[in-house]
Amino acid sequence: MHGLRPLVARIPRVRNRTFHWLLLFFSSAALPLCGRAQSWEVVRSGSNTSLREISVALYRHGRATVWASGSNGVVMVSLDGGKRWQRRTVRGGESLDFRGVAGFGRSTAYLISSGEGAKSRIYKTTDRGGNWKLQYSLERKESFLDAIGCLSETECYALGDPMDGKFVLLETKDGEH
Repeated sequence: MHGLRPLVARIPRVRNRTFHWLLLFFSSAALPLCGRAQSWEVVRSGSNTSLREISVALYRHGRATVWASGSNGVVMVSLDGGKRWQRRTVRGGESLDFRGVAGFGRSTAYLISSGEGAKSRIYKTTDRGGNWKLQYSLERKESFLDAIGCLSETECYALGDPMDGKFVLLETKDGEH
């Protein structure tokens, strides 16, 4: 990043402004080519909770499994791209605050709960949320997981609040450990 700053500083304002106008023009000209118009449709989940995150897992022929996670132990899954929702139960997690979910294909998803100490957990399912396996739990009282992100079905990272002045970063390369 440091190598880019001197280069950006040398671009005259006229060129920079012209570049932005050209970028705006070409991107707006391409909008009609992006396909059909997009719209929102309200779908009731049947759950009275604060949903925190959603993950869309695309698989063959453009089909999608959609995962949602939220407060009070709520995990929802839609196997038809969001038309119908089913609530899933995480045994022992009925009161947890699920702040993150990352889904893959039709069956696999990771779920992260936030809270002090042992309330910060990572779960995984490989059967569309029928069974959730506890993969990780933080035992220190001051620990607190915040987010999960995955690069693939086996490579994921979880971020937690700082402990002893350092951020907590968890990693799996095999989707299990």
